[in-house]
Amino acid sequence: VERVGREDGFFELGGNSLRATQLSVRIGELWQLRIGVRDLFLHTQLSAQAELIDGIRWLAQAGSQGVAHADADEMEMGVL
Repeated sequence: VERVGREDGFFELGGNSLRATQLSVRIGELWQLRIGVRDLFLHTQLSAQAELIDGIRWLAQAGSQGVAHADADEMEMGVL
């Protein structure tokens, strides 16, 4: 791919279940967040994944202590 954009899909860019697992672990290492692989499968567009991460980071900064976690169901229900 010559250029990757926000609207591109993770799996269309070559992502697979192993890479989704690696991404989940890397997000945890970078921001001490827990993003489930399931959430990455439900939010395949890069912009949707970024919004998911931003939402969970916002929750963590708003008062959660330790590891922040929200799953796709919470996102869809408007918890964030």
